[in-house]
Amino acid sequence: MATSAIGPGFLTQTAVFTQALGASFGFAILVSVLFDLGAQLNIWRVIVASRLPAQPLLDRVVPNLGKFIAVLVAAGGLAFNIGNVAGAGLGLNALLGLDPRLLLLDEPTAGMALEEVPAIVALIAEIQREGTRTILLVEHKIDMVMALSDSIAVLQDGRLIADDTPERVSRDPAVQAAYFGGARRAG
Repeated sequence: MATSAIGPGFLTQTAVFTQALGASFGFAILVSVLFDLGAQLNIWRVIVASRLPAQPLLDRVVPNLGKFIAVLVAAGGLAFNIGNVAGAGLGLNALLGLDPRLLLLDEPTAGMALEEVPAIVALIAEIQREGTRTILLVEHKIDMVMALSDSIAVLQDGRLIADDTPERVSRDPAVQAAYFGGARRAG
């Protein structure tokens, strides 16, 4: 669904255009989201009623239309992910223009393909090397956390189970049990 693919680049662009164009731009976005939602609901109704996967269904309408749409969807996903990396970088650069001393980064690589993560890791590492900012990183990609962190705090079920250097945290028995050994979860 297109409306679920709103990444940092979209948000940065929206802020710029909204400032320049005012409420009319916000209204245009609202209308486009509503049209998108209506179109997608109708498409899903047809797919569900036909009891066929989308690609064969489209091939019945026009020969090879399913394959053509599949290529368009794949290309759109690729274009969005490229924009997502650029948007995340642009968002960080815009934030750094404000000269903050504390950066709160909540899953800065969320929604990105694994091959796109190194670009953001490199940007965060560059900010870290400057040594003028504190970075609080909330992230689930363990390799990224280990590479970027001086200190790691690990939570399980809302409780702090470890707070130490990356080396010590990675050897901590509670962390090993919780994240690598399938420890039982409360509830």
